[in-house]
Amino acid sequence: MSEKNLVVCDKEFRYANGLGENITERSELALRVHTCTSLESLQRFRQDRKVHILIIDEAFAYEERSKMEAEQTFVLTKDGCKDLGEGEKEVGKYQSADRILSVVFQSYYENTKQNILKTV
Repeated sequence: MSEKNLVVCDKEFRYANGLGENITERSELALRVHTCTSLESLQRFRQDRKVHILIIDEAFAYEERSKMEAEQTFVLTKDGCKDLGEGEKEVGKYQSADRILSVVFQSYYENTKQNILKTV
């Protein structure tokens, strides 16, 4: 299986960078992790590469998020997203990275039947 692109997009640089680094440190995952803090930088990334998994902050309105094509989109929420769109899945922002990844990878597997783990 080839590596997938996972993008964390959050207006809070420290949060996006921290979550991105946490995921990158997991050597068992077949992922290329990218972080950004604006939809403009996400759009530039999308010009050359496909986004398989997008983890994006609810601070970006649904109208903006819906323009960012990804195989699966997960919205980081604090108290529940008021404008969750069709095909988007909600995940609590301030929980452990393990819990966030558990939700993301389980949902990704259910929808694509593709495992994110590297094969040996």
